[in-house]
Amino acid sequence: MLRRDTSRALSLLLFLWLTAACAPSQQASIDHEGSAIGDHAGMNDMSMGVTALEGLSGAEFEIAFLDMMIAHHDSAIEMAKIAQDRSARPEIKAVAEAIITTQQSEIDTMQGWLQGWYEREASGGDDHGMSMTNEVEALRTMPSDQFDLAFLEAMTVHHEGAIQMAELVAARTDRPELTALATAIISAQQAEVAQFERWRSEWHEVTP
Repeated sequence: MLRRDTSRALSLLLFLWLTAACAPSQQASIDHEGSAIGDHAGMNDMSMGVTALEGLSGAEFEIAFLDMMIAHHDSAIEMAKIAQDRSARPEIKAVAEAIITTQQSEIDTMQGWLQGWYEREASGGDDHGMSMTNEVEALRTMPSDQFDLAFLEAMTVHHEGAIQMAELVAARTDRPELTALATAIISAQQAEVAQFERWRSEWHEVTP
């Protein structure tokens, strides 16, 4: 009975989060100086998922967090692959490769935990489109001269969402390996966000 009730609760939680993640949002616009200006609607979508996670603990939290972070990592990898194809800057290509390598490894680890701890498969990890916002999809057709700034802005918002989710872990699980993963996510993605801000300032004269 507990397993069935937990499954129903998590299904509702994931439905609400994924519905928010797929909601239409304003596409990044281009100002008169050619700088991409994002409205950060993606962060508003992620805030709903963070709020939902805040009310969970123990097994319910662990399952929901792993499902959400797997889907979130999947979309980051998709964004990074777009950057590898579209950016001409070696710095962007290098960070995209690092994101793909690191986050795919973390996905493999998290999928293993879901299977080993709960005999579950990730519910959303194989469907990249479920966790992609309009801003991410817009990267595919963004004009080439605007792509790098748009990518940096979109990935900054994306990383901020992952950091918010990871910051919830320590107080809601007793599993040291999950806490260690969350700490690694926070450290790596905060460093990348700082680098993105430097690049935005240096390349596009945009104030972080």
